[in-house]
Amino acid sequence: MKKSAWVIIMFSACIACLAQSSKKGRGWDELLKEARKGEQKVEFYGVVLDQWKKPVEGAEVLYETSAYGIFEPVNKKGKATTDAEGRFEIHGGAAAKLYIRDIVLHGYDFSWEVNEKRSFDYDRGYRSCHRPDKSNPVAFHLRKKLAAGTYLLKEEFTIVLEADAEQAYWSRDLAKGWSFGAPSAVRPKVFLDLEVTGGMDAEKREWRLTFKTNGEHSGIQVRDEFLYEAPADGYAKSLDAVFPVAEYGKFPVRYLYVRLREPGMYARFEIGEDSGADEKRLLVLCKGVVNPYGDRSFEELKYDTRVERVRFSRCRHEATDAFRHQRLAPRPPFEEWIKEGKARY
Repeated sequence: MKKSAWVIIMFSACIACLAQSSKKGRGWDELLKEARKGEQKVEFYGVVLDQWKKPVEGAEVLYETSAYGIFEPVNKKGKATTDAEGRFEIHGGAAAKLYIRDIVLHGYDFSWEVNEKRSFDYDRGYRSCHRPDKSNPVAFHLRKKLAAGTYLLKEEFTIVLEADAEQAYWSRDLAKGWSFGAPSAVRPKVFLDLEVTGGMDAEKREWRLTFKTNGEHSGIQVRDEFLYEAPADGYAKSLDAVFPVAEYGKFPVRYLYVRLREPGMYARFEIGEDSGADEKRLLVLCKGVVNPYGDRSFEELKYDTRVERVRFSRCRHEATDAFRHQRLAPRPPFEEWIKEGKARY
């Protein structure tokens, strides 16, 4: 459950209790005392592991406890650090909820998708009330980053193919953001990074497509895995793919890894589950990133302050200009930025 939803639930429960009790002529202090009867002292035991199930030492666990208040929850923030076995403990005052906000360690990534369970009830009135067990700590997972941190260009586009065409066609110039629904021999100043052709097989109820890249060193491959570093080999100038008829929101998620243009920039595009296909039309929603520096890393650097935002905005302009002119962008001193605290990796 999201933290904002929990705040609303706590506030509503508290107000309901106060409203019910106010009919009996009780004061605010007495009403709040009744609302907090179910709270208990926070005791929590956890362990932090990497993607190979090995303990992560020195990770900072940021948490927040919530207790009932008159008009809003009383929140207290804290932090704990993992030991050599990846374990950590949290001991706090009476509260109704414990929420793990983040787990931070340089060179590691904490994903909400992987760690879905981050909030724990401490109100005895809830059937889901957490029962701490030191011998069986709650496991959280960090991903150790293996590639160097970098800036990435963002790309989004939709492949649209119509079944009634003699041969369905779609192409795109990624640098300019232009898409075309029909082939043409004359398009000055346009470089087609991706071309898709194919058609609908009505008997098998599936779309059969061919993906093609342009450029002497370009190539493409499709995988089921979400990678943080582009594959070193396995690229082909073109590949065939089959997409079955599927409802929107139930499309099979796949990933296109592309080596673009003459400099050999690497890109990763996710074919999202919100794509869809029927007997008349195919809509493939693609969202991804392009590394404009020529290496294979998809480990994106992050920033916090306004000054850093301006610096990364300059990166975007330089990378976009280089992409449009089919050359690699000049690589900024990312490693120095990380050491100086100007970027987070």
